[in-house]
Formats: sequence, structure tokens, C-alpha cells
Amino acid sequence: MHIFYIQGTSQGCVMYSFEHELIPNVSITKFHCTSTQLMMKVCEGYETNFEGNRKTVRKNHNYIQKTPLLLLKDYQLFFPTCSHKEDHCCWVNFYNVSNIVMTSDYNLFINFDFKNYYSLSSSSTLIEVPCNRRTLRKQMKRCEQIDKFVADKDILFKNHALN
Repeated sequence: MHIFYIQGTSQGCVMYSFEHELIPNVSITKFHCTSTQLMMKVCEGYETNFEGNRKTVRKNHNYIQKTPLLLLKDYQLFFPTCSHKEDHCCWVNFYNVSNIVMTSDYNLFINFDFKNYYSLSSSSTLIEVPCNRRTLRKQMKRCEQIDKFVADKDILFKNHALN
């Protein structure tokens, strides 16, 4: 299962995920917890700690608020759409964002792509995300910086290991 979006609501949260099948299949699961509590469980499943992950990203990038989470084990990079303490906080997997459609400053849709690398097939879905334009752009930029940072470190480790 690969999570691409978690939407917080006042009644809990909804997780959008897909399975790596011949044609990626999107599934939607409801939970009776906040989106951040679910992200904490996801972190545990990847043998990492939510707060430790946030502290590491904050230290490496000097972020104070709306800190993205990097799950290196499966190369997933999630960013929150608002404070993680808010019930309506949503978590977006940066690596699955293929296109953003903004209808106004506070109405936007994200087109999520899912690729099956075994059969080279792909699928996509469009979801309305409650986030303003400025925040989304800032969060996407942060994730690009984190992605570059990890790629640079990965190259450094590979080059060092060869010597």
C-alpha cells in the first residue's frame, strides 16, 4: 500500500492510498483519529518517530512551521497543508503530485499520479485539497529542497563508499 493523501476532518480523517497492481487501484479508508495521529502511526510503521523526523528536517532546513515529513525507507515525502495540530490538517505526498489546478486562492485541486514500475502503467486522480495557493507553493518548494538535499547526500554516500 502506498499513501498519497490524508485528509483531516472534524470527524476523523480519510486516507487515500493505492496498491501496486497491474493497474494501480485507489482505495479510500476512514479513521476515527486526526490526520496527524494517523501520520504518527504511519511513521511507526516505517520505524521512525514523528517528532524525531520533524526535528531532523527542521534542523537540516531551518523550518519552524508546517514541517514536511520524510520517510526514507520507502522514499515518501509528506507535507501538511496547515499546522499539524489542526483537525482539518491534510498531508500530501509530494512525490505523487503531478499537477495543481487552482480555481481561486482557497480552492485548488491536486492531480495525483500513481505509476506501476513493473508494468509501466499509470493512473491518476484529481482531489480537492483545502489549502491556499501561497501555502501550497511554499510547501512544494520546501519538498523540492528536501528532495535535492537527500539526493545530494545519497550521491555523497555512494561516492564515499566507492573510495
